[in-house]
Amino acid sequence: MQKPTIRSGIAAMLLSLLCAGPALAATAAPLPPITQGSYWNVIGQRLTYIQEGTKGPVIYDFFDPNCPYCHGMYDEEQPLIRAGKLTVRYVPVAYLMPSSAPEAAAILQSPHRLSALRHFGYS
Repeated sequence: MQKPTIRSGIAAMLLSLLCAGPALAATAAPLPPITQGSYWNVIGQRLTYIQEGTKGPVIYDFFDPNCPYCHGMYDEEQPLIRAGKLTVRYVPVAYLMPSSAPEAAAILQSPHRLSALRHFGYS
C-alpha cells in the first residue's frame, strides 16, 4: 500500500499537534515513538475519518462542512475514486462558521457517515 499524502498546511499542522503527545497536553495519552515507517499507522489509528474508495493511493482530506473549496475538492476527487485510482479519508474539522461544529458532529455521529457527508452538500 502506498503512503497517504496530505493536501493542506492546516492538515500538516493538525497532524503535528496530534502526534506531539503529552508535550502539548498533559492529559493526552503518550504516543509510541514515531519512526518514518510508523507515522501513517499512528495517524490512521488516532483519527476519525470517513473513507471513500478502496483502491489507489490513500489521501487524508481535512474539510469543513461550510467550505466551498472543500466542496470543490470533493467534486474533483470523485472521478478518481469511481475509477478505482484513489482512496480518500475525509476528516471533518470545524472552523469556518458557528454551524461547522454541529454539522461535522452530525456527520460523524451518523450511522451512515458517507451518506451524511453527501447530505451536507458533498455530492
